[in-house]
Amino acid sequence: MFIRWISRLNAPIYFGDGDDEWRQDTSYSLILAESYRDKGKPRQRHIAYLGGINDYGIKHLSHRCDFWDQVTAAFDRLANRVPPEDRKRFEAAIATKVPRPSAQQRKAVTRERVKREQDRQALDEALRPWRGNWPMIAQVLKQHTER
Repeated sequence: MFIRWISRLNAPIYFGDGDDEWRQDTSYSLILAESYRDKGKPRQRHIAYLGGINDYGIKHLSHRCDFWDQVTAAFDRLANRVPPEDRKRFEAAIATKVPRPSAQQRKAVTRERVKREQDRQALDEALRPWRGNWPMIAQVLKQHTER
């Protein structure tokens, strides 16, 4: 068994992160495969999809956490097919391309996500009286941004 990265070049997309530019991103799918012979010829058999990430995601901690959650869950499901020593070897190989977040980094991402959800709920609660009244919401947001 072995892991295989499949890369796809995506269409250019606009990143409004201050660079004011269009970038072309590459997406990667991680596949677990095995080799076998069919009528004397070598072939590869797809066993499982382990996860996916793109260049942008590799640079951002929260995306890497999500990717490693996918990979860990996939290996857990495949525990009957992938021996523990192979799993360690595969995870080490994957970590060369997508660094594994530390426990401390994961806690920071979790705290950030909880805070973001609390902020979203607070905004939702603040806008509750005007729900369905889009002209009023637009007016409140306009007043808020003019301050």
